[in-house]
Amino acid sequence: MPKIDGWQVLAEIRGCPTHCALPVVVVTTSQQPEDIARSYAMGANSYITKPAHIDKLNEIAMILGQYWLKTVQLPEWRVING
Repeated sequence: MPKIDGWQVLAEIRGCPTHCALPVVVVTTSQQPEDIARSYAMGANSYITKPAHIDKLNEIAMILGQYWLKTVQLPEWRVING
């Protein structure tokens, strides 16, 4: 991202009362244990290392969509935000 890094995005999401409950999936090229730990400590719900091949990335995106949009039960946003 050109003007803001992922850490800043995650901090802003978690610090915003209207967005703090949104599920956040970190998708990155890093496999560093420190980055994984930091992401979860900052409130990420999942951490995924991007695969090298686009077909695998598309597969992961489909699985994530299925999981977050059709499998898990999320709270109603109007209940969280009043």
